[in-house]
Amino acid sequence: MTSGLAAERAAISDPVSGAPVVPYEKLEEVFDDIRGHMLYNHELHGCLNCGICTATCPSAHYYDYSPREIVQLLWTENLEGIYDAMQEKIWSCAQCYTCAARCPFQNSPAGWS
Repeated sequence: MTSGLAAERAAISDPVSGAPVVPYEKLEEVFDDIRGHMLYNHELHGCLNCGICTATCPSAHYYDYSPREIVQLLWTENLEGIYDAMQEKIWSCAQCYTCAARCPFQNSPAGWS
């Protein structure tokens, strides 16, 4: 790993001040906790990314929320995006499980929130 990349990964910084907000180790700790959940592999790898969950999600119609986006963040292991979604977006989920009812593979993105 290059020193520039290492410094960048050391902490997610505030784009205005450049001051670290969340240390990278904390982001890894959060993701490791998610990855350790017993449903992680089933829900993540069963997703076809068809978008039916978001199209039928009541929260997606009223808030900046997309069950598909949450799955994509986990798929790509986007630690910064996962952390950001956990701070605000994930709380828009009403846990009505419409996503699970409509999913052709019975995945439940609402189960992660």
